[in-house]
Amino acid sequence: ERRETFNNVEYAVRTKEGGPKYLSLNGMPVFAADGTFLGYRGTGSNITEKQQAQNAQRESEEKYRSIFDAAQVGILRTRLSDGAVIDANERQALMLGYKNREDFLTNYDPLIHWSSPEARDEWIRNGQALGYVQDRTVEMKQRDGSMVWLHTSATFHPGIDCIDIVSIDITETKHHEAAIIAAREEADYANRTKSEFLAHFSHELRTPLNAIIGFSEMMQHEIYGPLGNERYIEYAGDIHHSGGLLLALISDILDLSRIEAGQLEQNEEVFDVAPLLEDCARLLRNRAEKKGVTIDLLPPVSGLRLCADERQIRQILLNLLSNAVKFTRPDTVITQEVEIDGNGDIHFHIRDRGTGMTA
Repeated sequence: ERRETFNNVEYAVRTKEGGPKYLSLNGMPVFAADGTFLGYRGTGSNITEKQQAQNAQRESEEKYRSIFDAAQVGILRTRLSDGAVIDANERQALMLGYKNREDFLTNYDPLIHWSSPEARDEWIRNGQALGYVQDRTVEMKQRDGSMVWLHTSATFHPGIDCIDIVSIDITETKHHEAAIIAAREEADYANRTKSEFLAHFSHELRTPLNAIIGFSEMMQHEIYGPLGNERYIEYAGDIHHSGGLLLALISDILDLSRIEAGQLEQNEEVFDVAPLLEDCARLLRNRAEKKGVTIDLLPPVSGLRLCADERQIRQILLNLLSNAVKFTRPDTVITQEVEIDGNGDIHFHIRDRGTGMTA
């Protein structure tokens, strides 16, 4: 209507096969000598392939954008050269404390918190060498300045100045880990305090107990003359016996505190194994007989001698035998046996007839 020149006017027509064909026209108005408008003269070209390629690209971009925006993980695209943000999805924006994607892209601040420039350079070198960096935990700054922990995987695009970073918020997990570590340290401290207290307390108790045991023994034997009434001798014996039991208990407590502190010393000496096993069996035989249980000592290797802390070996065997008597079935046999393997190591076996333990 205005009789103007036009360029690259694109439109579609239907072919006889039914599919669209895209055309592009250029035209110049033609006038008669008296100025009468006669029409247009120009060129036309078939741009169907170009238009189809553009349509396919647009569809691909729209599909990518829909996936990008709907993803339940944060997606961030940054420039490799300076770390500037190019694009981000909604999830990433919310993860970092922004209202929405537009708010994030408009107001973002430097995001990734690196422990040092060298750490960032190493991250980039690894990414460029492999094309990706997987499973890296980083701190990123939120809008209010606080830091959030993210588990990330990054893809480096060769020949393009950009990095795609996919991230998951693991801040809560990090807080749980920190709480567990703090609780463990607190428990370790409490345990050390308890062990120190037990060690100190046990030492303090042993001194007066040794005096009680020593003096009661002197009274039993009437070292400095008769006590008079025989009940006094009996009482002195009770005091001596009770003091001995209490001292043994305190020694066990002291051993436990030393074991926990890694300071238990061993008093190693050479001793016969057979008498030790016989003593252990004799100490528990009365308790076993009340339950109808027999403790059999299978003959050990003749003349077998062991270099170890005899008191600790005795404690171990007595504990095993005591458990065996407690948990075996009535009217059964508990056996003690010793054997030497091919390496010359000594094995002690305590076998009962109880229900056993799960794996």
